[in-house]
Amino acid sequence: MTFEQIAQHLNKKKIETVRGKKFKGTHVHSILKKEEIKKKN
Repeated sequence: MTFEQIAQHLNKKKIETVRGKKFKGTHVHSILKKEEIKKKN
């Protein structure tokens, strides 16, 4: 599943970003990247 597909799925479920916007593939990538960094530390 691509980041864009994940974003589309979240948008279909009416899940918004913290700022109340629709998700984009770049948002999903950023969230997952930050989570990966947290796990390493």
